[in-house]
Amino acid sequence: MKTIQAEKKQPSVTLVLCALICLLLLAVPLALQAQQYSGTITGTVIDSTGASIPGAAVTATNTGTGSSYNATSSDQGVYTFAQLPVGTYEVHVKKAAFKEFVAKGVEVHTSTTTELSPKLDIGSASETITVEASDVQVETTQASVGEVIEGTQVRELPLNGENFMGLVTLSPGVSQANSFNSRDKGLLGGSDFSVNGNPYTNNLFLVDGVNNNDVGSNRTILVYPSTDAIAEFKMVRNSYGPEYGQASGAIISITTKSGENQFHGGFFYAGRNNALDANDWFSNHFANPAQRTKAELRRNDWGYHIGGPVIKNKLFFFWGQEWDREVRGNPVSACVPTAAEQGGDFSQDFSGASAATDKIATDQCGANQPANWVGGVKGVGGVYTSNIPGALQAVGNPFKLAAVDPAGALLGQFYPLPNVPLAGGINWAESEKVSPSWGEINARVDYDLTQKHRATFRWTQDSWKVPGPAPGQFWGDAIFPTVSSDWSQPSKSVMVKLTSQLSSSMVNDVEFGYGHNAIITTLSPGSTALVAATNAAIPSAWPASLKQKGAYIDGGGAWGGLNPYGGGPAGAQTMWTIAPYGNHEDLYAIQDNISKVRGNHLFKAGVYYSTNAKIEYNNGGNDQPAIGPGNVTVSTGNPLANILLPGLSTPLDPSNVGQQFKTTENSVNGLAQVGWHDFEWYIGDTWKLNHNLTVNYGFRWSFYREPFGIDNKW
Repeated sequence: MKTIQAEKKQPSVTLVLCALICLLLLAVPLALQAQQYSGTITGTVIDSTGASIPGAAVTATNTGTGSSYNATSSDQGVYTFAQLPVGTYEVHVKKAAFKEFVAKGVEVHTSTTTELSPKLDIGSASETITVEASDVQVETTQASVGEVIEGTQVRELPLNGENFMGLVTLSPGVSQANSFNSRDKGLLGGSDFSVNGNPYTNNLFLVDGVNNNDVGSNRTILVYPSTDAIAEFKMVRNSYGPEYGQASGAIISITTKSGENQFHGGFFYAGRNNALDANDWFSNHFANPAQRTKAELRRNDWGYHIGGPVIKNKLFFFWGQEWDREVRGNPVSACVPTAAEQGGDFSQDFSGASAATDKIATDQCGANQPANWVGGVKGVGGVYTSNIPGALQAVGNPFKLAAVDPAGALLGQFYPLPNVPLAGGINWAESEKVSPSWGEINARVDYDLTQKHRATFRWTQDSWKVPGPAPGQFWGDAIFPTVSSDWSQPSKSVMVKLTSQLSSSMVNDVEFGYGHNAIITTLSPGSTALVAATNAAIPSAWPASLKQKGAYIDGGGAWGGLNPYGGGPAGAQTMWTIAPYGNHEDLYAIQDNISKVRGNHLFKAGVYYSTNAKIEYNNGGNDQPAIGPGNVTVSTGNPLANILLPGLSTPLDPSNVGQQFKTTENSVNGLAQVGWHDFEWYIGDTWKLNHNLTVNYGFRWSFYREPFGIDNKW
């Protein structure tokens, strides 16, 4: 192949950086906020006449861990336990000259206030009145609107793919985007749903207060907590307090399980198999009988968990693992060049030439024969003539090349050979196996350092892989198995937290959070030989030492490929693969939240600081020659024939009438290394005016600085 380097482009780093900066400026404000995901118990202590009782001693004890929290009712009888861990509590209220009040089964939920107003009867303090708390309450203490999905619901409701995302659409005001995917995880999953008409990229996912958004797109998340590891989650849809940041859509706050004084564990399995399925309607109605086979589907999802005490009432652990293995047949089909055409013979598979209309003969894919009507007027006296230069024609066959350019032949191998009889414009069909595998580890430790200080550590790590070919699943991959990519996405979420009861009316927690994911794309093993041979055959303007290793040609120059070859239900296929490609993000954050009860007021304040990085290559092959099949000096009228013509002045072109391509090329593949810092603080107050009227108000200030180049190159 002969190429002319008509334009040598400098690296498109600036364009990549500008695009990524714009994306981050839009996405960051929606994803980085101090967050409060614990619960609260509050109420007013009254006597039998409804009068407030000040100075009552109130104790809340977590029935699972034995942890106790103390408070004293104010002059107006109001008490509050702020920033409590999610769980079930037993509340005791004592006051001289009154019987002791005990409420059992008081549930504390994520980002929710539970109201309990004890009514004390006159009597001896040795006497006890015991009540069971009501599960159903009318919200009178918070303006925020949202729903709690409890762990039992997450575990026991049927979920396709064992994915909690299947429950988020049950809330009012939720509308799914077409790309929403609550079955799959990793890059195949999609969390793009709209809440109350807001853009689907404006939602915020939290795991124990740690940002779980992929800030690259804001439509996927970093980790998918196992259903067995979720204690519960709350979807806050409107009117958040100042402790939450700028998520104009919804805040989905997930709380993970912790160990308790009793050991708990379990094992689950869920499976699907195409042996139990009927064929789908579309497959049954393909014109080509070879396409009517039932797609393969096998899914196996299993996991286990265990949690309990290491030291009773002191140290607790939770450990869980889950695996998901799937094989999903993906029927794909197209019209591809025949073996004769791949070998340079354009005389066998063409028909329909008409002297009356000057119509050019076409083949099975609708591609024109490399020919033209020469001489005469339209429909009269024309001679059907080959566009292949005479010196390059095979002896006795003007529509066959005497020799095929080696580089062009390698490019033509992007298309597989036909494997089914031609029917309905299709001569190649396969049910390619998309085989995602996903696994997760969840580990959590809770340690009551003292009665007033609890330390918590959680580690969640996801592993997700899809070997190629995976047609139509990701960007940059065609449907053909000849050139495909393997995809991987390792992700993790880490939380370290210290909660301290500074006094009977003041609680503080400080938390460090880390979120990470990466997208790693490499050539599939079955593609490396063809890609290496293609790169060796096509000259490069820049030294190989500057290039990414193993990249295919730049698809920007071959967009749509050799259309109409490769066309079919999936449309024209670009001669390109994104591999090798990679990006990753690292989100580090530290936050501190403090609550103070004073009289009828629950004051809250907090600060948040984050430092973050997003590092991303341009698409794989962006530093390779961009070959446009139509940008040639000899146009035969057939895109495959164009690339198969021997290169100008090469040994296969002794008459110097061969082909030349005009190519463009970047010296290196652009790499964006972007960092940014954010700082926020807030203050707020929950003012309980009386037992059925509460006012929430507050202020939040967020300072989002401009992104910067980590490598100091811009």
